[in-house]
Amino acid sequence: MTLWGCVNIPNRYEEIAPGPWRGLLFINQHKELIVTEGRKKDVKRDVDYESKSNFVAFNFEISSRADGKQIFTVINGEERMEFDEIYFGRDIRTGDDTFYIKLSPYDACLKGIVEGDKMKGYWMVLDKPNYSMEFEARYGYTHRFKKSRPDSNSIKVQGQYQAQFGLDTDNPYPAVGEFKQSGDRVTGTFRTESGDFRYLDGQVISEELWLSTFDGAHAFLFRAQIEGDSLHGMFYSGIHHKTQWSARRVEQGILMHADSISKAVSSAPFYFGFETPDGKLLDFRNKEFENKIKLVQVMGSWCPNCLDEAVFFKEYFREHPNEQVVVVGLSFERHQEREKAMKRISDFKSKLQLPYDIALGGRANRDSAAAAIPQISGVMAFPTMIVVDKDNRIVKVHTGFDGPATSKFRDFILEFEAMLSKYTRNE
Repeated sequence: MTLWGCVNIPNRYEEIAPGPWRGLLFINQHKELIVTEGRKKDVKRDVDYESKSNFVAFNFEISSRADGKQIFTVINGEERMEFDEIYFGRDIRTGDDTFYIKLSPYDACLKGIVEGDKMKGYWMVLDKPNYSMEFEARYGYTHRFKKSRPDSNSIKVQGQYQAQFGLDTDNPYPAVGEFKQSGDRVTGTFRTESGDFRYLDGQVISEELWLSTFDGAHAFLFRAQIEGDSLHGMFYSGIHHKTQWSARRVEQGILMHADSISKAVSSAPFYFGFETPDGKLLDFRNKEFENKIKLVQVMGSWCPNCLDEAVFFKEYFREHPNEQVVVVGLSFERHQEREKAMKRISDFKSKLQLPYDIALGGRANRDSAAAAIPQISGVMAFPTMIVVDKDNRIVKVHTGFDGPATSKFRDFILEFEAMLSKYTRNE
């Protein structure tokens, strides 16, 4: 063992060192170097480079199962996301220890080199052309952005906020912030009319709010100046997108109801007729769909809210089986090549052990999705749940998904149960 600060660093492992880690994904990284002359040049990064960089911070743990297989567990607020495909090796050219973490069910990975208490490399999204962010991590740290005392007295932001994103664009959109606070730590999420930002975790630092999340598919950073009951700041999504946002504290945030954003515009039957990766044509005129309510999940394998909804469907119907209801997925994928798109669907379904079929609808954009389903006024979000009655007519369109990170998840479940009761009862 060596000692580094107050952190015990493990001996060299033939794998990634088990225990807590703190990861950074750099939006922009301070690159200044300090060079000391000598027989061998000692090159090190500016010790204050974090304060001069912009990054998505996240926490994770490395652990081992009983069979010895390592697990990479990402921690965002209350959520623990486990990824169990970790590969550790040696670069024969450089002698460096290397790691590769497949972030399945997403088409993404973390890869790079590991040197005892340090990891360095890239987060790569493989179904987006040339998309990567620089990644590094340190062993033994559990803080998010800044070290602080657990009982530190900070400005309070707990509560609900009516927010507006995209203030510097022609198309701003509303959101509702839901925050909990303990000391300087803040957790929560933003709900929007197209879904939620899932589990956010961060801190109040001086007079600023910093929140982030990394779930394998997305890396988000929210920074804002706190001015009384108002917040003003920037939202960063990955390495390319950023936009201004603001919010004010309210008793109860307001968004359009998910059932009112898109509507059925035709009474023409929706026969579906899309193909699954195993070559099965799903046609609602087939006998397997006869006299059943069909729940069509418009989705994508790249979409975390779609994952949350898929897990909900799986768990709900496992606990409440209903022979009158069948779920099918209609997936819109980033890959242009049909074979690659079909493989993404197959991998997503297999990894989540989903009990229902998923067919390919087309490319991952709203226009493609709307063209595939002309009976509705538009697909405004992934996911969108379309309810098709026993006569194959669309009777309900539910845009987005208030997932388990939100205060509205329980309300959604109650509305879902009422909807099933309405359309499945015998007339």
